[in-house]
Amino acid sequence: MYPVGRDIFEQIGFANGFKLQVIRSKKRTTWATKSPVFENLLEGKTLNGVNQAFQSDIFYFSVDGEANYGITIIDVYSRKLLALHVSRTLRAEQNIIALKNAIQERKGQSLEGCVFHSDRGSQYICETQKNLLEDLEMLPSMCKLPQENAYSERVQGTIKQEYLYPESLTKKTLQRKIKQIKRYYNNERPHSSLGYKTPNEFEEYINKLNPEERPQVTVYKWTHPILTIIPVTNKKEKSSKKEKSQQQIN
Repeated sequence: MYPVGRDIFEQIGFANGFKLQVIRSKKRTTWATKSPVFENLLEGKTLNGVNQAFQSDIFYFSVDGEANYGITIIDVYSRKLLALHVSRTLRAEQNIIALKNAIQERKGQSLEGCVFHSDRGSQYICETQKNLLEDLEMLPSMCKLPQENAYSERVQGTIKQEYLYPESLTKKTLQRKIKQIKRYYNNERPHSSLGYKTPNEFEEYINKLNPEERPQVTVYKWTHPILTIIPVTNKKEKSSKKEKSQQQIN
């Protein structure tokens, strides 16, 4: 037996064809671009405090039959939701609004050297955002796989499944609801990874500790030796082996 966590267990299962069908949204929030993308600076990075790494992503939801897009920015270390901005468009300036909201949340605090991590959506490489990050001495970073943006993906899953979809939203109540979600997520929702503290409680806790006393968080790197130790076959290989076996029997 090899000790594995949930993510590795899922990778092995997926590679062998064990996967539930997921209903995907038909709305796209990311468009590939031919412009240069940034290196992934977050993968494998060890954090011991806030303002060392932010993650951002975009999600789709509908209100009164009309498309809306939510932009989230979180602090990876404390899981604090720094920005939750909703827009009717996917234009890059909406991402700038979200980024400025996150900066305002950290007003008076240095963001020098903080990694700003996202997917490879064209909204994240606009000149205005690059210049803003450069002015703050933040480091742009991008992922290749959705798993490399897992912190944001998880937050957005919570927002969509627990806060938005079950609610009867209207255009008039949307902005008030968005503010409530951000306040509730940061002040009332405990995280097991934070010792069952809320993001704000966790930040208050670590602020009382010396840097060397703070818990460390190492961002997962999507490689693992067990995937080379245990033979993993995909669906095509399994079908091919089954056909060969049947031929030998015949």
